[in-house]
Amino acid sequence: MATQAPVERASKWVNPAVQLRSQETLARILDATERLLTERSFQAISVAEIAKAAGASPPSLYARFENKQALLGALFERHAAAQRLWIKQILAAEVWRDVPLAAMLRQTLPAIVEVYRAKQGLIRAFLEQAASDARFRAEWQELGKFLQDRAIEIVLDHRSELSHDNPRRRVELGLEVVIATFALRIVLHTIDDQDMNELAELLTQIMLRHLGVADLPKAGA
Repeated sequence: MATQAPVERASKWVNPAVQLRSQETLARILDATERLLTERSFQAISVAEIAKAAGASPPSLYARFENKQALLGALFERHAAAQRLWIKQILAAEVWRDVPLAAMLRQTLPAIVEVYRAKQGLIRAFLEQAASDARFRAEWQELGKFLQDRAIEIVLDHRSELSHDNPRRRVELGLEVVIATFALRIVLHTIDDQDMNELAELLTQIMLRHLGVADLPKAGA
């Protein structure tokens, strides 16, 4: 799973820090907000609660963020930075160059599912805000594009395994289906249902067929 990455100093969501210790306060505020999102919706969490959980004062919070939405934007920005690092590792082309595409999909899709499960509070809050805010939609699409580009690079390295044309477009559409499925589960609070493993298997099969890739032989076959 991805590790936390700091919000960059040039963040478009965070006001510049006046003092060095403000960076530590910022990290505490973001950590506290993410913890609270595992329990309640972003709308139900007050600025005062966030400040208290972070061991900070409401004025110090407003000194760093224009409003509550900017706090959520900064939190997702940190999440996206960590995800990019993780995606670079899990979808490194050199790792999968000599591995069948089916094996790659069967290892990476469950890992992606687990990230959605672990970060569902944050992702739910961000998706709810993205429904009415173009800035948040752009952030979501940018991270999705990063994932698509990495996956496309691997698939194009395995052209000989494909039985369909236009693999680039097929990867884009296939990942849109996967991401949209789990995004819907998150919004509906059903990401923890017991059928998640079964759903991950179904989506893996869909991706294999969509790309025209032969699945791995079953054990004992």
